[in-house]
Amino acid sequence: MVLALVRLWDRNPQAVRMWKIVATISKSAVIDPLAAESAKRLNNWPGVVEQRRADLKAKADKVIGLTNKYWEGGRPKAILESLKGLRDEELAHHA
Repeated sequence: MVLALVRLWDRNPQAVRMWKIVATISKSAVIDPLAAESAKRLNNWPGVVEQRRADLKAKADKVIGLTNKYWEGGRPKAILESLKGLRDEELAHHA
C-alpha cells in the first residue's frame, strides 16, 4: 500500500501523479460536467446544478489545499519524503 500511495507523488510521466490530479480537479471544465451529471440524477431541480457545482468546488479546493501542504514544506512534506525514502531503500526491490 505504501508503494502505491507514494507512487502518486512520483514525477514519472507514466504514473498517475498528484499534481495532474490537482490540475484536473481545479478546472471548471471538469467540475461543471460533473455537477450537471449529478443534477441530472436529481431530475435537474432548480438550483441543483449550482449547488452541486459549489459542493464539488469546495471538495476540490479542500483536496488542493491538503495536497499543497506536501509541496510547500513543513511536517507533511517531511513525512512524504520519509515515506519515499522507505520505499526506495526498503520496499521497492522487495515487493
